[in-house]
Amino acid sequence: MKILEQKRKSQLNTTHIILFGIGIFWAILGFVTPLTGDDWTWGSQIGLNRLANGYVGYNGRILSNTLEIIISRSTLIRVILFTVINTLLVYFVVNIAVGKDKAKPWHYLLATGLFTTISTSVYAQSFGWFAGFINYILGALVIFVYCHWIATYHPISLKVKAINYIGMFVLGVASALIIEHVTFYLLCLSLMAFLYLRKSRRQLRLNVAYFSGIVVGGLIMFLNPSYVRVFTGHDTLRHTAHHGLFSQAITMYTNQMAKYVFQQNGLLLLVLSMGIIILMYRDTRGNRLLKGILSSYLLGTLCSPRSFVIFFRLTILI
Repeated sequence: MKILEQKRKSQLNTTHIILFGIGIFWAILGFVTPLTGDDWTWGSQIGLNRLANGYVGYNGRILSNTLEIIISRSTLIRVILFTVINTLLVYFVVNIAVGKDKAKPWHYLLATGLFTTISTSVYAQSFGWFAGFINYILGALVIFVYCHWIATYHPISLKVKAINYIGMFVLGVASALIIEHVTFYLLCLSLMAFLYLRKSRRQLRLNVAYFSGIVVGGLIMFLNPSYVRVFTGHDTLRHTAHHGLFSQAITMYTNQMAKYVFQQNGLLLLVLSMGIIILMYRDTRGNRLLKGILSSYLLGTLCSPRSFVIFFRLTILI
């Protein structure tokens, strides 16, 4: 027993050292990454004017807009936020994918390495652009935090206090005020989670608090008059009235996302494809012929990513 405890303690210490090193890595990247694009706008008087006006007529991303104003003015806060958010992103991704008890130190290094292998175009619009970073990476982080809570929290043996409900509600409100697609996604995810958590009453009640926070945050966001102008076509920069919301969404995913995600991330596609193939054959259920066809297709996309894009577009159109 003592040997096992010492081994676990040693592995835990190694994990802490690895995470600290990963944090240093992100801190260096955050320090050398310059402000770009509308980061300069947020750092000017224009950003302060938007803040003073409560972002009325601009958008409802109250939390992300405010953070962008802050980090565009303070290098120290910018580097700290960049470091903390990215390190937590790696931490939660590994713990969700592998499990906290099964996670090894090399898992965190692998996750960090995979994040840095994304294409230059995608990196430039997420990690390399602070306005995009606050919207997209922080938006992804709050999703992972919620998924991690669902997967690992076991309140049966714990006493749920009022502060837990308040914390979940505040987390829900904050998560809904980052960017619109995250708000919609978390609203649907937390709603579906009621079915998954139906056997755990305490966790179910906590999810009610979180869902309520998402609803309140969503109302705060979408009551901003800017969205009425977008959907009625009166916003000359952002509108959906003339082309249709779903039509524009399909065009964006087939023409833009398909290119950035499926044609420019060879290593990630390799890891994902091999992972799917291994999982398929580890499961003894299912038709072997279908497994063979799908495996051949996945391996084929590694040689010709464009075939994946064609399949993706056909799926969307169907």
